[in-house]
Amino acid sequence: MIGRWLGIVTACVWMAVARAQMPVTARFEAAPGSPLIGEPATLTLVVEAPAEAEVTLPQITADWPPFEVRAAGEVEKTMRDGRVVYRQSFTVILWTPGDYRTPETFVEYRLPPDGENQRASVEPAFFTVPSVIEPNDLVLRPLKPLEMLPYISPWMILAAGGAVAAGGLSLARRLNRRRAQKPAGGQLLDVTGRTLDELRRVRGLVLPAAEVYIWAGECLRGYLEERFKVATRELTTEELLAALQSRSALTPRQNQELRRILDQIDLVKFARFRPAPDSTQGLLQRISRWVVGTSSEDGAP
Repeated sequence: MIGRWLGIVTACVWMAVARAQMPVTARFEAAPGSPLIGEPATLTLVVEAPAEAEVTLPQITADWPPFEVRAAGEVEKTMRDGRVVYRQSFTVILWTPGDYRTPETFVEYRLPPDGENQRASVEPAFFTVPSVIEPNDLVLRPLKPLEMLPYISPWMILAAGGAVAAGGLSLARRLNRRRAQKPAGGQLLDVTGRTLDELRRVRGLVLPAAEVYIWAGECLRGYLEERFKVATRELTTEELLAALQSRSALTPRQNQELRRILDQIDLVKFARFRPAPDSTQGLLQRISRWVVGTSSEDGAP
C-alpha cells in the first residue's frame, strides 16, 4: 500500500517537473459571442513559459488587419504549476461581416543554458461578425409600374442644354459679384457662433452617450445646411459628402475628417452601437474644431 502511494507521489512530481520544463506555449482567447459591426470585442493573449525563460511578447499595433486595435492592456504576470503565465488583453473592432481569425503571430523566447533565440506560434482565435440584414425577411415588395417617356428630339435637348449653360454662367457671374460686395465673414460668424453655442449647450446636458451623439449629429447637419445651403436632413452621409464635393466646398482633409465624424454618428444612430460615456466629450471637441477650421479658411477669425 505504501509503495502504491509512493508511486503516485513520484508520478505527480515528475509531471510537475516536466510541465515546468515544457517549451513556451501561446494562444489567443476571445470572449464568447459574436460581436456586431463596429462593436468592441476583447481579445486576450496568453503565454505560458518556464520560470527561467526570457519571453518577449509580440508588439500588436493599432492597424492589425483585419482588426482595428483600439486599446492594449497592461501585461499581467502570474505563477502556476512552476510556470510563468503572461496575459495581455486587447480591445479590437471588425468593420465588415464575415468569419475572421487572428493574424499569424509569434512569441520570441530564450531558454538557458544555450540561450538561443526561439519562436513559438500563437494559436489563433476566431470571430464571426453577423450581417445586419434580416435573413428571415421574405416579404415581397411591389414594383413601381413602368413609365412611358415621350420622344424628345436631340436638337431640342442640345438647345435646352445650351440655354441652361448660358443661364448658369450668367447666374455664376452675378453670385461672384454679389460675394465680392458682401462684407467678409459677417453671416459666417453668426452661423459658426450659433453652432459652437449649441455644442457647448449639449456638452453641459446630462444625457446618455447615444443621445449626445444624435444631438451632435443634428447640430452638425444644421451647420452644414445653413453654411453651404444643402438640404442635409434629406440626404444620407454619402449623398451629403457627394453634394459638398461637387460644390468644392471643402478641402480633401476637411472632407475626410467630416466623413469620419458622420460615420461615427451613423454607427450610433442606425447600427445601434453603444458608445462609451467618456467618448462624448471627444466627439463634441472634434466637431467644434472642424467647424472652426472650416470658418477660419473663409476669413472668419
